[in-house]
Amino acid sequence: MNTLEYAALTYTEFASVVGYNLGIIVLGAIIGGIFKPVNYKMQRGAYYLNMMLAVFIGTALQAIWFFSLDALVNGYLILLAIFDFAVWLIVGFILVVLNKARSLDAFGTTGYAPLGFIPIANLWLLFKPSKEDYPSPKGLTHGIPAALLGIILFVGIRITSVWNNEIIEKYYTSNNNPSQAEIIREKYFNFYSKHDNLEKALNYLASLETTGVQIDEITFLDSVNVSENKISYQYTVTDNNVASLNTDWQDKLQKDNCKNFAFVINSGATIEHIYFSKVHGVLAQIQSSYLSCKH
Repeated sequence: MNTLEYAALTYTEFASVVGYNLGIIVLGAIIGGIFKPVNYKMQRGAYYLNMMLAVFIGTALQAIWFFSLDALVNGYLILLAIFDFAVWLIVGFILVVLNKARSLDAFGTTGYAPLGFIPIANLWLLFKPSKEDYPSPKGLTHGIPAALLGIILFVGIRITSVWNNEIIEKYYTSNNNPSQAEIIREKYFNFYSKHDNLEKALNYLASLETTGVQIDEITFLDSVNVSENKISYQYTVTDNNVASLNTDWQDKLQKDNCKNFAFVINSGATIEHIYFSKVHGVLAQIQSSYLSCKH
């Protein structure tokens, strides 16, 4: 796993946490606060409308994550991560500019702009009347019409956020491309191995399996267990006439493991398959490791 791919997956893990963007917005606000002087005023209605518009656009652009699986498979996930980071950085920059303009209108100075980022205190910045009594510009982007449009955008932000999450989750769960799934599995395994440890990576593999299901006419997958550097698949064979498993079949399973799970085995892990019969006990125990696959 190269550095850019590792950085991209690290960011996507970070971005999966609710509210992750708040820190990026604050960073953008700090940059805007330092480098962007503001000498114009903005009244309450226009301020609220523009603030909601900035957040709405940022939220709508989260739809970019719909392409995350394809981006991971084809190696451009870092572009999505950079785009997402830039979006929230710009949103923070815009918000502090708006806060400065509102602060200048309400208090005669831009010094109260930080209030816009403090819960409850931001209401003071939002509702305080203009310090100087001057005519409010006309049109939908000012006064009461602007405030109403802002409320509509606020509702739109909530709807868009839910819609984005639902459509992205639906795409993830309905993605049935086997070759793509194998690539994603390998990349995430390598990521967890590097970012955390081998046991975390093996637990990720285990989480992909559905246990308690029938995998062929006589075999059930009972459980998948992880212990340090070993992942163990335990099966029950329901045909009581089967007293052992064919050695050729076991050899084929060993070869398949060495080929299809080379990325796991080369990391130092062992893959174990245990087949059990309620009548005959353990029918076979096949372990695939770096040493066994070299033979």
